[in-house]
Amino acid sequence: MMLRAAAQIFSWELRRAAGSVARWGGEELALLLADTSWDGALDVAERMRKCVENAVIPLANGQATKVTVSIGVNVRIPALGDSLDDFVQHADKALYAAKQEGRNRVCRYDGARCLQS
Repeated sequence: MMLRAAAQIFSWELRRAAGSVARWGGEELALLLADTSWDGALDVAERMRKCVENAVIPLANGQATKVTVSIGVNVRIPALGDSLDDFVQHADKALYAAKQEGRNRVCRYDGARCLQS
């Protein structure tokens, strides 16, 4: 239920025709944005993080809870020979860096390392 609520918040907050939200793995969501700069992607990710953090999510038992999300960001202009697997792996590294840094944050993949935004 909480994953569904987070996905719904992401969808509501995604005000771009060139973007979409999809479930990626167990408790992960992927947000795909076309033609987006680092600054734009980080702004969207931070807005999504704050919206989830501020939401009150109803539970099946009638109670409500608050949750947070960690977000990993990767931006790439595709070139001939680029690997989608590498792109996803780099975003995943940024996600796990966000989790390791204390959760409820946005981290970006920058070459061989992850930087907190």
